Amino acid sequence: MQGGAKPQTAEIMKTISRKRECAGVIVTINREKADYILLLERVGGRDIIAKDNKMALFNRDGDMVASSSTRSLGNAVKDACLAIQIRN
Repeated sequence: MQGGAKPQTAEIMKTISRKRECAGVIVTINREKADYILLLERVGGRDIIAKDNKMALFNRDGDMVASSSTRSLGNAVKDACLAIQIRN
């Protein structure tokens, strides 16, 4: 048996569902059905200049199609969804 997803995964999924830029994006945990794979790394720390959220978006062939670093999870998700919109 495998454990569940990391606790951050649910927060990321909730953020995707609430962003207007993500309208029409369907989140799946089934990689075979996914058109894109989003890797999102949340880095700790409270440095005012530091970028705490790093995003990389890959197409189904495994090619990176977008990346960014932001101070908020919402902006990282927004960047990913905007990249998906551009490609669709």
